[in-house]
Amino acid sequence: MLNDSGTYRLTVSTSDFQNYIGQTSLKVYERVSDTALIGPQESLIEEESSANITCEGSGYITSVEWMKDNNPLTPSNRINFSSDNRSVLISPVIRSDSGEYQCTLRNPFSSDTANLRLIINYGPEDVFINGPNEVDLGSPVSLSCSAISVPSASFTWRFNGSDTGVTTNTFTINNSDITHSGDYICTAHNDVTEINVSQRHLLVVKEGGGGGLTTGAIVGIVIGVLVTVAGICGLIFYFIKQRQSSGLDNNNNAETIYENVDFKSRNPP
Repeated sequence: MLNDSGTYRLTVSTSDFQNYIGQTSLKVYERVSDTALIGPQESLIEEESSANITCEGSGYITSVEWMKDNNPLTPSNRINFSSDNRSVLISPVIRSDSGEYQCTLRNPFSSDTANLRLIINYGPEDVFINGPNEVDLGSPVSLSCSAISVPSASFTWRFNGSDTGVTTNTFTINNSDITHSGDYICTAHNDVTEINVSQRHLLVVKEGGGGGLTTGAIVGIVIGVLVTVAGICGLIFYFIKQRQSSGLDNNNNAETIYENVDFKSRNPP
């Protein structure tokens, strides 16, 4: 019993009337029990919220030990302990603060531990659409939207500025046609943070599918044709210039021969 704590004395009297006195102390500790961690009731949002956690319990308590995910919880510029070590304030919270918190109350002869899980909400961020930019007419199309978010994000899709009614992370077209070409926008929404983040994706449906050339191949062919035509034109121009030059040389030679012949006729041997 707790009231058994105190100082006990023993007196021994001998036959020769000598008294011997002995003394000792007894401390009865109340067992630690009913340990509980009391944390915030509202949703915690990264960089916006603060979390105050208090460790409560009954009994004779001599020490308090804090852990997070089975590792010691230590003070920092965001994590501060109360003077009696019974409370922890985290301000502001960040995503790495999510996890399992443990508080252990101790005395020399007993201990008791309580747990509390904190969830830090954040996002959405890094929204990304995975899917083709070009498909052949009649081909199936699947566009998949992803985002980093706690809790998981919800998704909506718009096509060329109009709501499609699709609310899943995947937008599917079973049989594509020319009208499916355009701008697709996926919007990720977090119900807790109330943040919306959008990403756009351009899709082109090409006619004449099956073995059709890509835009890059077509551009390459056009450039090749232009280079070839330019080369042919250059050769033609070169041959024309050469022929004109050859004609002038022949005329000059003819005039020289004529003059020589005329000269000889005026000067017979």
